[in-house]
Amino acid sequence: MKRLLLIIALGFCSSLFAIGLGIGYKAGYNFGQAYHDIDYYQQGQDRDYSMLRDHTSTQSGFEYFLDTNMFKNRVANARFKIGQMRYEWDFGGILPDGSDAKLTTNEMHFEVAFGVGLYRTKKIRFWAGPKFKYGITSFNEYEYTSFGNYDDSAVWDLDIVETSIGAVYAMNYRLYRFLALTTELSFLYTTQRGAFEVDWPNDDGFIYFRDDLSAHGYTIMLEIITVFTPWERWVE
Repeated sequence: MKRLLLIIALGFCSSLFAIGLGIGYKAGYNFGQAYHDIDYYQQGQDRDYSMLRDHTSTQSGFEYFLDTNMFKNRVANARFKIGQMRYEWDFGGILPDGSDAKLTTNEMHFEVAFGVGLYRTKKIRFWAGPKFKYGITSFNEYEYTSFGNYDDSAVWDLDIVETSIGAVYAMNYRLYRFLALTTELSFLYTTQRGAFEVDWPNDDGFIYFRDDLSAHGYTIMLEIITVFTPWERWVE
C-alpha cells in the first residue's frame, strides 16, 4: 500500500513539473443576435421597449498560459489560461432614434481546454479537443453614434457574463531546448447575459438609458503563445 501511494505521489509530482508556462496574444471576432430590454428616460418622457438585433464585436488581448503536455509522448493534455481582452462592441439600432451603440469594454476571463494528440514528435505536436471559456466584462470607455447632445460626464454601470464552449485546434512547435511556440484556432458558441446603464446631463436635464441584454452567437479566435518548457522531456 505504501509503495502504491509513493508511485501515485511521484507520478503527480512528475506531471506537475512537466509543464509549459507562457504568455500569448489572441484576436477574435464574434457575431450573433441579442435580445434587448431597454428603459429610456429623457426630459420627463419614460420609454420601455424591447427588440432583437444583430451584434458584432472584435476582440484582442493577452493571456497567461499553462499546458500539462507540450511535447511528451502521451496522448492527452490539459491547457489552462487566464487573461484580459479588449472588446469593441457594435449593437445595431438599439437607441431610440435607431442608431447603433458602440462600446469599448475590458473582459477578464478563464479558459480550459482538453486535447488529444493527433500527431506527436519531439519537435511538433498537433492536437484538438473541447474548450470552455468564462469571462466577466466591464466598461472602460464608451461611444455612441448619432445620439443627440451629450457630454463626457456619463456614468456607466455594467455587469455582463460571457460563457463559450466549442472546439480548439492547436500546434506546438519547439524552437529551442527550453523554448516553444504554440498556435491555436478556436470555434466557439458564445452567450452574453447581463445589463449596462448610463446617465448623463444635457441642456434640458439628464438622459437615462438601461439595457438588459441576452446575446448568443459564434466566436472565431486565433492565438499565438510563447512557451517556456524547462522541465519537459520526450519519453518513449
